[in-house]
Amino acid sequence: MKRLNARPVLVLGLVLGLGCDGGAVQPPVTESGKSVWNSSVNLLVAQNLGGGFTPQPPPGSTCLVGAKKFTLTVATRKLDWVRCVGDGKTAYMETTGGRSLSEAEFKNLVPLLENLRVVKANGSCIADAAMLTLSITTPLGSQDYVDDGFQCEVKDRPLIERGALNQTLDRLDTFTVASM
Repeated sequence: MKRLNARPVLVLGLVLGLGCDGGAVQPPVTESGKSVWNSSVNLLVAQNLGGGFTPQPPPGSTCLVGAKKFTLTVATRKLDWVRCVGDGKTAYMETTGGRSLSEAEFKNLVPLLENLRVVKANGSCIADAAMLTLSITTPLGSQDYVDDGFQCEVKDRPLIERGALNQTLDRLDTFTVASM
């Protein structure tokens, strides 16, 4: 009987991307009803594009009212953000920041991330709100999603339930305030 070298088995395991839970790495989810959050996700970007039914920003503004973007690097729990801030009288400007989430903060965020599910198109369209987007990256690829209120405008991306994405954005926003 020929003896097998353990090195190719280890390399094969790394190539297949065995997760810490023993499961294989998964591509980003696109199936309706499934959560986009799993142990394969290594980068999450949630964004409110800003605008919607709001007054025009003051002259000199460089961003739209309510715009915010959060980038979560899962392995390090590092959260980076870009937020549009202003008071409606002075120009809106982007501010940036970043910090690592504590273990407790990350643990409390996970249920919201698990609620980010792909939904079927039902014909809903809203015209007076900012578009919300989400991008998930795993070792097997990236996928962009849009909130289900914009299915009349966006037909080439899977839909995420708007309420769940909005809750996630709100929670991520609280982490930016905590660091000020």
